[in-house]
Amino acid sequence: MARKQEYGNESITSLKGADRVRKRPAVIFGSDGVEGCAHSIFEIVSNSIDEARDGHGDTINVTRCKDGSVIVEDFGRGMPVDWNNGEGRFNWELLFCEMYAGGKYGEGEDNYEFSLGLNGLGLCATQYASAWMTADIYRDGYHYHLDFKKGENVGGLQKEPYKGRRTGSIIHWKPDDEVFTDIDVPGSYYKDVLRRQAVVNAGLTLNFTDEKEKDPATGKPWHESWCYQNGIADYVAEVAGEDTLTPVFSCESEATGRDREDQPEYKVKMSAAFCFSNKVQLLEYYHNSSWLEHGGSPEHAVRTAFVYQINKYLKDKNLYKKGESAISFQDVQDCLVYVSSSFSTRTSYENQTKKAITNKFVSQAMTDFLLPMIFVSVAVILGGVGFISKREYFSGASIFYILALGVGMLLLYTVFNTHINVHKDYSLMDKLSLIMVIIGCFGTFMVASYYLTHINEVIDTKTILYFQWRNNCSTFLMLSIPFAFYRGNKKSYSIMFGFLFYFAILLTGSRGGLVFGAIELMMCCILFFLYDRERRFAYIAILACICFALMIFSREFLSFFGYTFDRLMSAINGVLVGEQKEVRVFQYERGIKDFLGHPIFGTGIGYMGNTDIYDPADFSICWYHCEPIQIAASMGIVGILAYVYQFIKRMFLLWRKPTLFNMTVFLSYVSLELMSLVNPGLFCPIPYLLIVTIFFVVVEKSTYGEYQPKIYVMPSSQKDDTPDGDDDDDEVTDMAKV
Repeated sequence: MARKQEYGNESITSLKGADRVRKRPAVIFGSDGVEGCAHSIFEIVSNSIDEARDGHGDTINVTRCKDGSVIVEDFGRGMPVDWNNGEGRFNWELLFCEMYAGGKYGEGEDNYEFSLGLNGLGLCATQYASAWMTADIYRDGYHYHLDFKKGENVGGLQKEPYKGRRTGSIIHWKPDDEVFTDIDVPGSYYKDVLRRQAVVNAGLTLNFTDEKEKDPATGKPWHESWCYQNGIADYVAEVAGEDTLTPVFSCESEATGRDREDQPEYKVKMSAAFCFSNKVQLLEYYHNSSWLEHGGSPEHAVRTAFVYQINKYLKDKNLYKKGESAISFQDVQDCLVYVSSSFSTRTSYENQTKKAITNKFVSQAMTDFLLPMIFVSVAVILGGVGFISKREYFSGASIFYILALGVGMLLLYTVFNTHINVHKDYSLMDKLSLIMVIIGCFGTFMVASYYLTHINEVIDTKTILYFQWRNNCSTFLMLSIPFAFYRGNKKSYSIMFGFLFYFAILLTGSRGGLVFGAIELMMCCILFFLYDRERRFAYIAILACICFALMIFSREFLSFFGYTFDRLMSAINGVLVGEQKEVRVFQYERGIKDFLGHPIFGTGIGYMGNTDIYDPADFSICWYHCEPIQIAASMGIVGILAYVYQFIKRMFLLWRKPTLFNMTVFLSYVSLELMSLVNPGLFCPIPYLLIVTIFFVVVEKSTYGEYQPKIYVMPSSQKDDTPDGDDDDDEVTDMAKV
């Protein structure tokens, strides 16, 4: 055995230069993934914003280039990069290559009194984390140019006279994929961050050009600008709309204080804008341009102030009726549109990412989701208590479903929620949609290969063939169809996969797939017609072509799929007329009878009482071939309440923020539940539950994640709210006092 190296004095080493960031990017940026890369971009943007806020320049241009590089251009004073006598070094070395160096350490001085950047890390750290970076600086009648590659300067400082009038800095760099695991920061992040910065920096124009996204109207790179001349007041007016109960009120104030007697004084500047509306409700708080996701002290101050003033007015006017309770903030909040913004000269953040709270929404979401799962688990475990025998209760089938539907679901959710990166919601969406399309392609391949191996029979009979696992195959294909449309939002050809999957469903001969798949396909077309304006005409054209083809080949179509239609009509007649009932109808009747006989806890999932109708396998349960009936018969009222509660919570999550991805998951999940009306659904020993759990973990991450926070705006105002971080509540204590 090799001898272990001795841990001695020479074992201690230190990272130097660019390695301090390149080998440990998460220490500075909070992550080595795309969220860390996004924060590195914001560090450069924030420097330009600080310059503009200090009164130098009123425009910032940000460009997302085709090659993944980023350009940030401002028109401020330009960074001082020449010789520094005090430090005995060039300033460019301090700014670009030295950690904890900058012009924002002098508290109370005129430069950068209220600034986003505080630590002197952002520019240097971003440079270190770049594959390359160039800097063009215009100031003092000179044009300065710098080149860096992988954290090292190339060629030193280039300086030449400049006769133009412009001043400012242009930073162009490409994040290094050797440092970050993912550098493809989505355009939505840029748009949200720049819009928010425009809101809290009155009069500042922020221009965004996205060379990776085309404007459907012009075919040119996407361009968007934001400017709020009156800052948060204009933003409140924009959100509230025209039909408000009151006009927009705004106010500003300044204060000076200290956190502790032995601490220096610092300034706090505050502004607020609000109005009352019976249509829109909004509460947002900002400090030093960072969105306070959870409010903190500003929220407490607002709650106290509004309730106090309104209560005082009602009491002074004797408007309270006898015995009537005092007004609460909840009464006020329901019709309040309020935004506050504050700045302080002294601010302490949890770390360089300036996000004091990062997991609160995730924890809340886990609480919301774990509770219905626990109820379902309890319902499954208690099913059949006091009715079925010990042998049935502890049978292999019973134990399997208890683990799968009860405890297993909790374990799956916890594992996925823990190991899926909260900040990779957008990449997760793309990857999940791709996987689901691949699953659909695999299902289509299975159907196609079955027909190809029986091609002679198809030619002879000119009808569909019996496909043994038709319902399960159809279910997987239906789960995949919405995701094909989702990917079609970026790659138009993916839409055709959705129609291909439905055609494969028809070839399986599944009656449920025929009906519910058609409903799902129609809903997908409607949804993506509404969401994807760029390809609206494409959807209409495709549907028109399909309808035209069906008209031409209607006779051949009905002849080929006639067997499926005949089985469908036979089943409907069996239910409505009562003639020629198939086995499945008898199972439904038995399930209802079993529920009525044992309404509280049901018959239990280990019950084998319907063997006279359906002879199950050794490792199976009493099939009723319908998920709702299965829940009612096997788990009684307890199970019904548990599953209904879980379904409502899932719908609430999906519709809380009806993004395109959330609606995609909604259609996919609803299609599963529709197929479950005529199939075992989640009770089938096929990993539908696993897929659904992954769906909702990703949806949850995208809804509660760092770039997709809780939405306070009503559904009619759909905006992607992206926080820039949260602030330490202790640092704004004086705001509550004021």
